[in-house]
Amino acid sequence: MRNRRILIYGSLSALLLLGVAAYLFLKLYNVLPSGEESGRERDVNYALYEAVPSDAILVCNISGPKAALGALVDTTLLGGLFADDANALLQLQKRLVASPLFAERTMLFSLHYSSKRKISFLQIMEASAADVAEEVARLTPQENISSRYYNGATIYALPSGLCYSLYKGRLLLSNSAFVLESSVRHLANGSSILDNREFKEVLGIPAGENSIVLRNSQTGKIFSSIVASKSLKYADYTQKYATWTVATLAPSANAIKINERFVNYQDADCLDYLYSRLPGGESGMREALPANTVAAISYTVGEIGNYLEIYKRYLEANRRLTAFESQERELAKECGISTPRWADTLKLQEAVIALCEYKGGYEWITALRCGADEKGLISSLFSKERDTSSKKYEYQGFAKHLFGNIFSNTPEEYYVERDGWRIIGRREFVSALVKPTFKYLSLEEYLNQTEAKELFKERASARLYLNLRSYRDTLAKNYLPFLENESVGRLFERNNFMIFAASAGAEQSIGVASTELYCANLPELTMERKIELPAGKSGEFAKLPQHEGPFVLKDFANGGNCTLEQLPDNSLRYTTSLGKAAWTIKFPGKLAGCVEQADLYHNGKLQMMLAHKNMLYAIDRLGRYVKGYPVTLPKEVAYGPGLYPINGGKDYLVAFINEDNTLTVMDIKGNALPGWKDIELEEFIGALPQIEKRGGEYVVLLETYKGKYEFTLKGEKR
Repeated sequence: MRNRRILIYGSLSALLLLGVAAYLFLKLYNVLPSGEESGRERDVNYALYEAVPSDAILVCNISGPKAALGALVDTTLLGGLFADDANALLQLQKRLVASPLFAERTMLFSLHYSSKRKISFLQIMEASAADVAEEVARLTPQENISSRYYNGATIYALPSGLCYSLYKGRLLLSNSAFVLESSVRHLANGSSILDNREFKEVLGIPAGENSIVLRNSQTGKIFSSIVASKSLKYADYTQKYATWTVATLAPSANAIKINERFVNYQDADCLDYLYSRLPGGESGMREALPANTVAAISYTVGEIGNYLEIYKRYLEANRRLTAFESQERELAKECGISTPRWADTLKLQEAVIALCEYKGGYEWITALRCGADEKGLISSLFSKERDTSSKKYEYQGFAKHLFGNIFSNTPEEYYVERDGWRIIGRREFVSALVKPTFKYLSLEEYLNQTEAKELFKERASARLYLNLRSYRDTLAKNYLPFLENESVGRLFERNNFMIFAASAGAEQSIGVASTELYCANLPELTMERKIELPAGKSGEFAKLPQHEGPFVLKDFANGGNCTLEQLPDNSLRYTTSLGKAAWTIKFPGKLAGCVEQADLYHNGKLQMMLAHKNMLYAIDRLGRYVKGYPVTLPKEVAYGPGLYPINGGKDYLVAFINEDNTLTVMDIKGNALPGWKDIELEEFIGALPQIEKRGGEYVVLLETYKGKYEFTLKGEKR
């Protein structure tokens, strides 16, 4: 668990926060027209910035409140950050948005640390004309407003806790009296965030109409109001990355892309120094990683000597160069080759660390994209055998040394070679990644089914990928205060957060990055394989059957038909042959497409057999889980179980099509058959087999779009 948190929060903290916040602000409720990008250089309205207190963490410049104000106050965002005031603020802002006086006025929106673990907002608009003041008064419930005089300004307070003031030609609105008073004081004293020379320089960077300026050194304060306490130690990533971040928004129908530019006053001790000076390049991680990749970080290396020169400057600025050089000498002594020589021999082009789902758990792998020729030293480093078998890996610690501690998560035990990649990890898992069926189960195949089909096809130095659907439970545990909010919970129920991605590099010697968040209300992806069927073959072999029930079963008590139905919350409901709902029980997830019946006790009573992920369940007609079940299966099930009575009905065989496109046959208790080896075909397996007795022995009959096959009960082809 610790290593997974490091990957998520130690590498992504600020980009994730920025991406999610911007997305919630401007996309989820169609507050900007689809496909409309805002890349024009903005005219800076310094009069508005004069009201922003000097302690602002983030300042967002928004043109056209008619489109944007509603997003800024939507309960989705403020329900998470400012839970106490969300509803009241929403109501007030809806009235403001509907007013023609405010429809096209530029607005500033800033965040401030107002008390322990609480972030409050300040909203600023021009309001010099008397009719504006009258309009504000008209839009607020007069009978419930109280007022007081503060430092030359009248502050109006609503029962909800919101407060506002019309002062020196500005409308000031906040959910914190402390923040509003601070804005009034700054205006009265003639001081503001503009007194920060760095901030004023950052404002001169070309940006879009709806832009965000983030003071990276203060992002920990934002995190303190959002994440669980145990994750706060990872919140300083952004201040290590750059001094300031300027972000512009480019929304589309199902995603938003945030383009970021960095301003640094830290020189070589920031990560932007490293990434912005590397040449970057295209990534091959889509083709190398499996579809069930949960998270991944990729570095495009370029020429290793150049990379090391830049990397050592960065390490020296952070007082880590001495330790790096000491480790370099130790590795060279142990392995007989230096890390630069090792990387140069491989002609190393890209290094990837990835976390993948496997058999109900997680596996780390390191993937190295190499350009070495067949006769180079790579042959002695890895093997002279050019096959897909796994081999013992002997160069532990090299990837960690060159690219950081995150690579220490991989158990560097074995490696396989595939299409120019060296994939390192546990033997069983890396061996599965070189099977012929991998092409149907790659990250490339997965992304091509989503709105992120063009992801990572641009040049960059570093990239990050996060599958939000797979990692939601971990995110919920670490962002607990934020995600537990009722309105945010509804957001996650309503929207299919799929993929978060980020990339970093340089553009005209300026550090840049892009952050992309995809949210498309799509059904569960089916991982359809792209199969070219031979002439005369129907599409039934190209995909697995989709059976969602109700499943018709035999009622052994009266010989009629009963049904088992899976409800939207995944619970199971049993209905008798008389049409009476007998029971409903909880179930951990979606069934794997089949429900079969077996007489496990040989007493004429039938139990229901069903599968979910890598578990086989048995449930009796009273809704009770049968003793001895569920049993753990060796692989995650894509479709099954198929049930086959043998020995005159005294025993059963059970078959599954696995997620890795193999076929497993075992006994009814989940035990492997003697000598069994999973059936593996190059083509897609789209149907369960038949099992028949021939010549005194049982055979497995399997049909695919390429033809019919026979196998023994050891999985051997006949």
